[in-house]
Amino acid sequence: MQKSDAKCGGIKLWQILSLVTTCCILAACTVDKVEGDKHTYTWQLQTPIIVGTVGLLLLVGGWFFRRQFGIVLIILALVCLVVVTPEMMLEHVQLSNTGFELSTGFWWAPTTHQVIFDDVAKVEEVYEKRGKHYHCYIICHKKSGAIEDINVSDLMSYAHADDKFLEITRHKGIPTEDKRPPADQRDALP
Repeated sequence: MQKSDAKCGGIKLWQILSLVTTCCILAACTVDKVEGDKHTYTWQLQTPIIVGTVGLLLLVGGWFFRRQFGIVLIILALVCLVVVTPEMMLEHVQLSNTGFELSTGFWWAPTTHQVIFDDVAKVEEVYEKRGKHYHCYIICHKKSGAIEDINVSDLMSYAHADDKFLEITRHKGIPTEDKRPPADQRDALP
């Protein structure tokens, strides 16, 4: 039997991986909870549940394919279950007319950014090319001279919180430079 024809109870490996990929794509749903002018963005509850389920499926697949490449599936399963699922449950973005807060990163060492708009002198949104992919940052130049580099997380991107951040800063009269490529080029980014 060739590796590409590996089966698990009549199901081919490519079918399992297709199911896992489909679940991950369907999982990218966000919630915008609004209280007055404050927006709190989180992942929908189904998102970490689906990612955790994918982790369990990978764990089972790793057991069935343990002689071929099961260790790789088990490692991916552990990453899904121990790193990604808890991170998605804890990540949040809060955005209001007075400020911004982002909590993201590993659950054992989260990264938190807090920006009060009255303390900001200038804002830039920058795309940086890393290999074949682009990564987005919001750079806040504070009136004190300090600089806050905010890594635009997947949650911020899917919820369009980065666009809303720039919209609020423009509305407050804070000089804002949008150094992103035009939208048609952004959609075509590798």
